[in-house]
Formats: sequence, C-alpha cells, structure tokens
Amino acid sequence: MQDPHVVQQADVRRRYGTEIHMPEPGSKLGLAQAAACGIIPISGLRHPPSGDMSGWYV
Repeated sequence: MQDPHVVQQADVRRRYGTEIHMPEPGSKLGLAQAAACGIIPISGLRHPPSGDMSGWYV
C-alpha cells in the first residue's frame, strides 16, 4: 500500500506538469521556531538545493 501523501503529491505533479524532486537523504532544511512550536498555518518555500541543504524552508 502506498503512502496517501505520496499519491496526492503525484496527482498534483501530474495536474501541473511538474517533476518530483525528493530531498537527498541526510540533507538539511530550514525550520522556523514558529513552525516547530505548532503555530499554524505553516508556510513552506523551496529554493534549489545547495550544498547539504535540501532547499526547503518551513
């Protein structure tokens, strides 16, 4: 059985004609203190990966 989040992401990718770019194992992401404390809504932004950073900032 596939993870429902992976299925949903694939559906969105197909709808918008984009590719899935999974972060490399062990890569880092930027996490704001507000996101770590459970403050919602959470906002995410993806830049191109650089060095050991995944490009994700949440």
